[in-house]
Amino acid sequence: MEHGPGATENAREKANKEAEKLKKGMYRLTFVTGVRRGAGTKARARVVLCGETGKSESFLLGGRDDDAGGFITGSRRVYYVNTSNYLGEIYRVDVELADYSIAEVGCRWFLDQVEVYHELKGQEWIFPCRAWLGELGPPQRSLSPCLAPHLRELPKPDKPLQIVTAAQAYPHPDKVQAGFRASVKRQSGHAGEDAYFVFTKREDCKTHAMGVADGVYMWRESGIDAGEFSRALVMSAYDAVSDGTTDVLGIFRSAAERVKSRSMKGSSTFIVITVDPEEGRLSSANLGDSGFLLLGNNPDTSAIEVKFKSPQQEHEFGFPYQLGHQENSDSPDDAQLAAVPVTAGDILVVGSDGLFDNLPDNDLIEVLQEVQAKHSNRSQAMASALAQAIAAAAFHSSMNKNKATPYSRAATEAFDMVYSGGKRDDITVIVALLN
Repeated sequence: MEHGPGATENAREKANKEAEKLKKGMYRLTFVTGVRRGAGTKARARVVLCGETGKSESFLLGGRDDDAGGFITGSRRVYYVNTSNYLGEIYRVDVELADYSIAEVGCRWFLDQVEVYHELKGQEWIFPCRAWLGELGPPQRSLSPCLAPHLRELPKPDKPLQIVTAAQAYPHPDKVQAGFRASVKRQSGHAGEDAYFVFTKREDCKTHAMGVADGVYMWRESGIDAGEFSRALVMSAYDAVSDGTTDVLGIFRSAAERVKSRSMKGSSTFIVITVDPEEGRLSSANLGDSGFLLLGNNPDTSAIEVKFKSPQQEHEFGFPYQLGHQENSDSPDDAQLAAVPVTAGDILVVGSDGLFDNLPDNDLIEVLQEVQAKHSNRSQAMASALAQAIAAAAFHSSMNKNKATPYSRAATEAFDMVYSGGKRDDITVIVALLN
């Protein structure tokens, strides 16, 4: 056994290392309960943090034996948890009302938001919820972070937003020559391996939802039509919303599970977006290189600007994340989640990579300004004109061999060679005007 100053020094060093390790995994969680009547609960919450380096263990927090008396209406309850390791960027928080079925401790909770703060690095993430858990909603919700910090303080709308949507889709030119045609309808449509859906809120479902799936064409070499896979995904997502699912990741997972249960073959990128018109919040789950662009007027200059753009998700250039029947396909839990406040006057553009590979943001804004100049109000006619004009601009760009496009810039970067021109592909565009 070692004695003397050396032993003391070693013990101190070991203790410091243990303390440092603890700090690396130390997170402060703040649960904000809403101010609605009956919003609080004495039930416990089961919480899991999901980060880029892994998931935390499940933490059981709150409850009637808590010193604070549970999650009281209008309260902010702070808890400290240790995950043993630093989780990196936190992209999801899973919250479950653990005791919701036990009547005597309450079976409903209106959770406004969860705030996550990493003590050592000073990082903070805001996870909006603003929904019921338990009796008046699902007992478990997967929360996505508000990825636009400068937009977090926007107040919710005085009146529910009115959302006007339209879509347009073009197949790859070679598919048109082979006899393929697009189907463009208000609720759903497809072109080549691209497919989309739009769910308009109704009396029994306040959620407005939309999504795009882009099937991988190369499966045709194996005798598989990936267009069937992508169409099944979007229609399954539509059905999930219609059945009452409002959580964006829940819709995404439900669609993936329904397609898997049918043993369909193929693979596809997939994006699902929901808009809560009463809360003024957009939520998205995106796997792959489809995406969305949120546009609005700069409050100082009134000029149209990009408020938020979803990032693409690729394993490497030309190899996006995708759902599929193959063993090495990606999982719904790999989807990138985002929550962004929206307000009246915003314009949402959702599309497959055929749009975003070919049309730079500035070109898209120019198209938008040209269409707006021809329409005196933000009507269905304007939404339709926008969808058609944006899709047409992307198509013409894809056929231009000399144009600098997002695709040519990415290819130049990936292969260290100079590329120019667009990428011929299926093109799908959904436009939503938020009024």
